[in-house]
Amino acid sequence: MGSSGAPPEPAVAAARKLHHLLRSRDLRPALSYLRTLPSPLTLLPNHALNALLRALAAAGRVRAAASLFRSIPSPTPHSFNSLLAALLRRGRRRAASALLAAFLRSPDASPDVTTLNTLLHGLSTASPRPSAPTLLKFFRFLPETYAFAPDAITYNSLLSALCRAGDLATARNLFDGMRASEGGSKSGAFPNVVTYTAMIRAYCAKGLADEALALVKVMAANGVPPKRITYNTMVQGFCEAGRMELVKEVFEMDSFKPDTCTFNTLMAAHCREGRIEDAIKVFDQMTELHVRCDSASYSMVIRALCESGEFGRAEELVDEILEKEVLKKRERKIRQNVDLSTNLIDVLFKNDLNDRAYKITKRLYDNGYYIKMEKVIAKLCEDKKFIDAAEFTLFSLQKHHALGVAVHSLVLDGLCMDGRAAEAFRLLYELIENGSTSAVAAPRSLVLLHHALEEAGKMKEADFVGKQMRRATARIRQRS
Repeated sequence: MGSSGAPPEPAVAAARKLHHLLRSRDLRPALSYLRTLPSPLTLLPNHALNALLRALAAAGRVRAAASLFRSIPSPTPHSFNSLLAALLRRGRRRAASALLAAFLRSPDASPDVTTLNTLLHGLSTASPRPSAPTLLKFFRFLPETYAFAPDAITYNSLLSALCRAGDLATARNLFDGMRASEGGSKSGAFPNVVTYTAMIRAYCAKGLADEALALVKVMAANGVPPKRITYNTMVQGFCEAGRMELVKEVFEMDSFKPDTCTFNTLMAAHCREGRIEDAIKVFDQMTELHVRCDSASYSMVIRALCESGEFGRAEELVDEILEKEVLKKRERKIRQNVDLSTNLIDVLFKNDLNDRAYKITKRLYDNGYYIKMEKVIAKLCEDKKFIDAAEFTLFSLQKHHALGVAVHSLVLDGLCMDGRAAEAFRLLYELIENGSTSAVAAPRSLVLLHHALEEAGKMKEADFVGKQMRRATARIRQRS
């Protein structure tokens, strides 16, 4: 490493260049540049090597980061902390323990508050989680031994870990200790919005709704304004506890402005308890207050409308989804959030509203959305609606939505057993003509269809299926 004082000019230029290259997610240019430097480990200052170490760890290249760490002549606390965080993030507890032991023995580097925060966060989120006494031991030992004060992040990390472990009593003692220190502590580790929210979440998880509400009032009285996540944590906890009167009290707080998450939580609670009308009223309230409805909002209210038999309104909401483009491009990768396959389409078929079901499905596909077609077809077959299942199978084929051999065979078998050999043959022919060159149905389904066609006296069609059976047999022999 460079000598004391300002690094020589070549080292400054090399470090600046390396920092610039590390801004990219692609580490190859930085590593290539490193190979061009003469003795990079002695040329580059510590901050540049630490930046490379951190970048390697962030990219998941922990082995390369560990190799670089071992090559650094005099690792700094930042070097130890960067590798320690990476090892804990990857669940390599044994390697992290060995690194910490080396850190404690190092004559040139001492653990600091970042070390403690890294340990508390990494250990408390790992599996299996350490016991509360183990975390408290680190919390007390490192600051006392290396003379540094825990900060707010330290307290919040430990508090969250204790709450996740269900040790509410110890968490409350730690929290009260922070509050008691507000008058005279120099550590600056006073309860903030993260601290209060963690405690409120813990109370809600234990079903202690009244204690959670009392704490938010203490929070406001102590000059720590609650944030949306605090309010939404309470709303969710109160809904899960069935304390809707407390939810109403939260809504009446002057500083609370409910958002999409708030209303979705409330709708989900009403639906879970069978209060369909209340869920629909909450959705209407969202619209009145101009709160953005997302895919989950529409999904829940469509399900509620279907369960209450209001199919017309449900269909109107589908139109609204398409017109407002509720499912943005970033959400289209998870289109099943609006689970129309089980909510609206299935219910429409159950109520023999087939035309509506087809119309809505076509509209969805025309606008670039998909439904869980496999699930819809399986449900139709279960309800013995094989003609509708065949129509949806052909519709999927036209829209280039591959369903697979299992779904095709399910529909073909159902049609044959329902005495509809002609419709089964039509489906098979369309699948062969417009599908892939590979098998479109299981061999047993072809045998069943061949037999059904012969019984129906459709010998020409049976001969066609016989040829497909022989081709299927030949493919099986080739694979074996």
